[in-house]
Amino acid sequence: FALGLTFQIMQTSIPKVFDIRIQNLSTFAIGAIIGAIYGIAGLMTLVGGIMADKFSLKKYMSLVSLHKFLVFSVLHILLVYH
Repeated sequence: FALGLTFQIMQTSIPKVFDIRIQNLSTFAIGAIIGAIYGIAGLMTLVGGIMADKFSLKKYMSLVSLHKFLVFSVLHILLVYH
């Protein structure tokens, strides 16, 4: 339930956040960016489902956790030290 609620809130609020935070973007550009984000998220969901079918759950979750740690570490370095 909570995941669905979060997705619904994000789906309706992300375009407004982009509109407020990024200046000088047309409505079409904001829609294209949001569409690309949702497309990539859908593709990653598909890839994650395929990987979950091929690997054991323990290996899969370990790989996903490591990936999240690496991505968030890089984002932290880019945002804090840039």
